[in-house]
Parts: sequence; structure tokens; C-alpha cells
Amino acid sequence: MNAPRHAWVTGAGGGIGRAVARQLAEPGATATLIGRGRAALEETAELMRAKGAAARVLALDVRERGALGAALGDEPAPQVVVAAAGICLQ
Repeated sequence: MNAPRHAWVTGAGGGIGRAVARQLAEPGATATLIGRGRAALEETAELMRAKGAAARVLALDVRERGALGAALGDEPAPQVVVAAAGICLQ
């Protein structure tokens, strides 16, 4: 797989977000992993690092207006954005 240079992945702490982050992980790839649970995001980051990718963790709630923009600040634009954040209502 030709990994993108950089990706932003929301919902990266589990489910589809984690699965996509793992697929993007290969040497030279970088990702900013975004979600509410720092511990789960760190687990995803470790899975990526084990495959030679670099990962940055941002623990925040994307539902909070402005939180994502403020946290990403001057970070360079990604080649891929994965919007996998969500909740399950039962």
C-alpha cells in the first residue's frame, strides 16, 4: 500500500477509525489520531508505531465547536482525512 505522508483520523480510539489507522500504518506514514479517550488513542498509536509509522495523539471531543481547529493549529494539511468519530445510540 502506498501510504499517504500524513492523515488525520477522528474516532481513532476504536472501531472503524482504529481499523483505518492501522491500514494507513507503514514506514514513512504519519497520522494525527483524534478522539475522546487518550488511553485508546495511545493503543492505536502504538499499533501504528509497531509498523514503522509515526502517530500523534489528540484527545478531544470533535463535537465541541472549535476544539479540533484550535488543537490542529498550524499543523500542515493532511493528504487524507478520515471522519470516523461517532457514537452508538441504542
